[in-house]
Amino acid sequence: MRALFSIVCLGLQIVRIFEGFYTSTDHSPASICYTYRMNTKHIPLRPGGFKLTEIAASKAALTKDSNALDIGCGTGASLEYIMKHYGCHVFGVDCSEKAISIAKTRFVNATDSDPNAPHLLTADASALPHPDNSFDLVMMECTLTLFDDPAQALKEATRVLKPEGMLFISALTQRKQSDKTLHTADARSNLASPELVKSGLLHADNLTNLLSELGFHQISHTERNDVLVQFVADAIFTYGSLDHYIKEASACIDGCVLNCNISPKEAGYSYFLATKH
Repeated sequence: MRALFSIVCLGLQIVRIFEGFYTSTDHSPASICYTYRMNTKHIPLRPGGFKLTEIAASKAALTKDSNALDIGCGTGASLEYIMKHYGCHVFGVDCSEKAISIAKTRFVNATDSDPNAPHLLTADASALPHPDNSFDLVMMECTLTLFDDPAQALKEATRVLKPEGMLFISALTQRKQSDKTLHTADARSNLASPELVKSGLLHADNLTNLLSELGFHQISHTERNDVLVQFVADAIFTYGSLDHYIKEASACIDGCVLNCNISPKEAGYSYFLATKH
């Protein structure tokens, strides 16, 4: 009976979150706070987990000779997964020195002389330290909306991708699309449009327009709100509340916590695939 009561309480809490009635303990206005890739070495916590990473890797048809870059790699969980399952060369950048330090502990057996050793660097997504046309796959897993200049980060991702290389983006998205969708001419003249990311949420139509203008084709958009619901449920189940989860996440990795007033009614989750011409 107590177990049933707990399940009911958990369900009600999740419903309140997605109906917009969740209020944090600091009594701020109803909002939902997300932690970007609060990946400890052992517990990756981001919507979709390795299921979405596997989609990216398989669609890119990675081989042992492929190069894969994770922009905003956090503690390197996705890179470890790809290296283990595909045996390819992996590269990661993150703005957090602490995250990169933790990521390097995943590959303690790799040496600098090893040609397959992962390359992990502290770097800005808007100025990647990599040559043009270097990668077969570039991933931005729940990171694009965190960058100071997401449009410039997209331009950099395009630059370092090989022709016919694949870009994978997963992100919190606007459920209700704004009427202010960029037209083609607008996208061409203003890649830094503030409408690309608004209030912490990615505008899917604007992203698709920008990717097209940047020279991508075979652009697809897949909604996966189910993984967001599961992510929130797991966070509540594991930590007792979103507040507790956020506090734990904040203490985990410097600079990796996103705390923004996002309306739960408007928040969805999607992934995007695009191939560079």
